[in-house]
Amino acid sequence: YDAKRAGRNRVVANMPDADLKAITAEFLLTNTDLAYKARKEVPWGKDIPDDIFLNDVLPYANVDEKRDPWRKEFYDMCMPMVKTCKSASEAAQVLNRELFKKINLKYSTERKAPNQSPKESMEQGKASCTGLSIVLSDACRAVCVPARLVGTPLWANKRGNHTWVEIWDKDWHFTGACE
Repeated sequence: YDAKRAGRNRVVANMPDADLKAITAEFLLTNTDLAYKARKEVPWGKDIPDDIFLNDVLPYANVDEKRDPWRKEFYDMCMPMVKTCKSASEAAQVLNRELFKKINLKYSTERKAPNQSPKESMEQGKASCTGLSIVLSDACRAVCVPARLVGTPLWANKRGNHTWVEIWDKDWHFTGACE
């Protein structure tokens, strides 16, 4: 049984049509290899059920953000930050506390788009709650912390929306990005 091949097949089977035409084999292979490498390196990796890993660590995107190859940069930057962490929750907390300072990224309504890729957000130093959540989710995924974006499209008072991150550590837990 080749877990990496099964993972790649799952990613391809669930790709949006536009990504099927645009994503290269090299992009997909690198993304998959690094996800499985991180899983072997962190103490919590072995405890993540395969379905959670395939759905919430392996994917290369969260929503419709630009498809930048973020995983290697975040793996190289974030793995040293979490090297002493004993759990996915602890790793997510460290990333949320340290990463945004390191990359000089903060919330701003002056960002170019609400759903920026990590690269776009880092280049501007500004992101919406969605952009910040994409950065935290991708950073978590790069160190094998299962993560997903969650949000509300419109508050009950009809004033704006909001996006946040949930991480999985034996169950799903809320965390705000850059908070």
